[in-house]
Amino acid sequence: MKPIAWTIVLGIAAPALAWAAPQQAPDGIVTIRKRASTWSFKITPEGRKKITVEEKDVETDVPQVLQAVWAIDEPYVVPRKPGGNFFVVNYPTDSRKVPFFREGKRYVDYGDSAAGLQMATREALNDLQKAMVEEFYQVDVDFPGGAWDDLARLLRDRLAAAYEQQLPEILKPYLPAKIELEVSSKSAQHARYPAFQAKGVTLAMIRSFGPSPLVEGKTESTPRIVEKEDKSIELIMDTTKSSKQLILTDSNALGAQDALEVAFFHLGSKPTLPGADHVVALFEMAWKTRSGPLYAKVKYHPETKTLMVQGTYDEIQAADQVFATLTGRPKPIETSANPFDAITQSLQKIAELIQKQTEEKDK
Repeated sequence: MKPIAWTIVLGIAAPALAWAAPQQAPDGIVTIRKRASTWSFKITPEGRKKITVEEKDVETDVPQVLQAVWAIDEPYVVPRKPGGNFFVVNYPTDSRKVPFFREGKRYVDYGDSAAGLQMATREALNDLQKAMVEEFYQVDVDFPGGAWDDLARLLRDRLAAAYEQQLPEILKPYLPAKIELEVSSKSAQHARYPAFQAKGVTLAMIRSFGPSPLVEGKTESTPRIVEKEDKSIELIMDTTKSSKQLILTDSNALGAQDALEVAFFHLGSKPTLPGADHVVALFEMAWKTRSGPLYAKVKYHPETKTLMVQGTYDEIQAADQVFATLTGRPKPIETSANPFDAITQSLQKIAELIQKQTEEKDK
């Protein structure tokens, strides 16, 4: 039984690598104009300054700071909110700031320890890396349709290549030259998606059309020794997110607690019913008319001529309506969420029963 492949072509026609060269202003701001977004970066050098601590003037080091700010230029791009109205820009601008706290420097106006400040630098750098992998690097995608794992491997390869080619020069001293993307397989119920083709899109732009890829840095653990106030020694473990080793996940995936429903459809109940392949094809058509991911799975038992469908409530309802049409039976009554509707239906049944009993007495 082969699923029907529907193709979604995104309305973006230019090639992925056709993005403008960086422009550097006299004030040191580097601006990169990409398709659907504009990015600006600036490096503020480290230095020293005087501050007042407990009514005394003291000198302190000032960290070097990397600032990044970007704006979404195209109205159909929904950067971080899957679904919704394509013509509403929910997050038109965003920014990140990375202070580089160096070992051996003295930052009096920051209350954390040297190790804690360096950890803050790694965390801020990872946050910038994550945002750029999702919203900066553009790829061409030709997905024939299928499971999340197939799409994830395609995106992994495209993104790794795009990162090497499109990493801005201004960021090369601070971010790794290459990234390693790992496909997450922790979810119990992965979604599948219809075919689509797109040119020059980011992960964030792909979310507007069904798939919901997200990027997260892998956890890195670093042991260190801390000397306490009583001169004792304690071994602790610092954990931060990696900027080089990233994990690609699908936020549409369901966990083990999100149980799917099961329904059975007996194809031998009516002689004129089409074969199993044709019935499944109609199920697929009904499921794909709904936007979003697909979870439904179908198994056929030829000895009993029965299809078993496992899916969400909406997918089971859609399959049931298709089967009702094929068999000629009435469509199932959809349960209303309004409790008064159920009361009204019960009262109608009682009234019909009373009327029927009255008619029998009058005979």
